[in-house]
Amino acid sequence: MFESKWGLRFVAFVLALAFFLTVNNVFGNIFGTSSISQNTTRTIQNVPVEATYNSKNLYASGIPESVDVQLKGSQSKVLKAEQSDDIKVELDLTNTTFGRHKIDYEIKGLDKDVEGTVNPKQATVNLERKVSKEMTVTADVSDKDIDPNYQVKNQSVTPKKVKVIGGQHQVEKIAYLKATFKNASNIKDDTTDVGEIVAFDKNLKRIDVITKPSNVNITVELKPYSKKVDIKKKVIGKANSKLNADNVNLSKQQVEIFGNREELSDIQSITGVINLADFESSDEAGVSLELPDTVKKADSSDITATVSAK
Repeated sequence: MFESKWGLRFVAFVLALAFFLTVNNVFGNIFGTSSISQNTTRTIQNVPVEATYNSKNLYASGIPESVDVQLKGSQSKVLKAEQSDDIKVELDLTNTTFGRHKIDYEIKGLDKDVEGTVNPKQATVNLERKVSKEMTVTADVSDKDIDPNYQVKNQSVTPKKVKVIGGQHQVEKIAYLKATFKNASNIKDDTTDVGEIVAFDKNLKRIDVITKPSNVNITVELKPYSKKVDIKKKVIGKANSKLNADNVNLSKQQVEIFGNREELSDIQSITGVINLADFESSDEAGVSLELPDTVKKADSSDITATVSAK
């Protein structure tokens, strides 16, 4: 082959190609720093936290349900760790006593070449003597759960009493057990649905306890949304007598108006019109209400105007 012209050309081409690849570090880019061997950082979200302690006699508060774990290492091993179900986050409280403690998270199930971290690296846990107490639950249906054309007429929960389990100090601080809808929203009809129980102290700060059962049924009855607003008196017309606006009094100072909660939010008063001419044959007259378009109706059946002598 070396004796032919084409053989010499082929050898020269191979040597030139090898020289080019070496100078430009192509082999190194492929094998030395490939995407497989490069270091990378990934985060696994919502990894459950397991705590070990004497749960029969102690109650631990402040333990998060889950944390995010940051993984660092070669891309191949990090990707493998991401797909694994072996990764666990633990808090070892076996040697702790009553009181508040800062405990390091321990990450288990990782390859020795993969570094795992939790930020912050510690949990602040409070250990107390475990107690239980039966308490009453009340329904807490908010406006955000209800269609703005309606409001709550009546609300109740079933069962009304539940068992509360927690640290002695925490349980003693409970002022309210409130049940709020877990899934229901924009409710337009009388409804019964699942409610989640939350414990609060007197300042409405959430308290970390367990309830059994953890959920109750909330029943809510609705009625059309309404609010009471002031009546602004507007006297018109003339009477043959010496009546004037100062002689006219309303039987009620407020009226109930109906409509959409959001549309009625800016309405603080309604104008009530009284015509002095209506007093010619009587000392009582009707009141005509000037209703904005956003008001569907008003309860004006028993609103009248009377005159007072001067």
